Amino acid sequence: MSNETLKIKLEIAGKSYDLEIPPQDEEAYRLAARRVNHSVAACQQQHFDGYGVQDFLAMVALDVTVTNIELSRSREVGDDQMKRLIELSSLVRKHLDE
Repeated sequence: MSNETLKIKLEIAGKSYDLEIPPQDEEAYRLAARRVNHSVAACQQQHFDGYGVQDFLAMVALDVTVTNIELSRSREVGDDQMKRLIELSSLVRKHLDE
């Protein structure tokens, strides 16, 4: 396994960041930076009085985290669902064995 890294520069909310990342992750980092910048711009267009860039970044971070939690929850299988899947699997095996 290679320890090779790629040096890239990303601008997020008007500030430049030098990063060292695995080369295979470059596209994801650049896409993430574009999405953050787009979300910050969308927040800024809502003209929240007294809000600065840090406030907008906090709002974007909150939105991304809520989305991540919702996605994680949607992928979880509940106990009842798992029991039903086990029952269905058992029925399929019985049918195949006949």
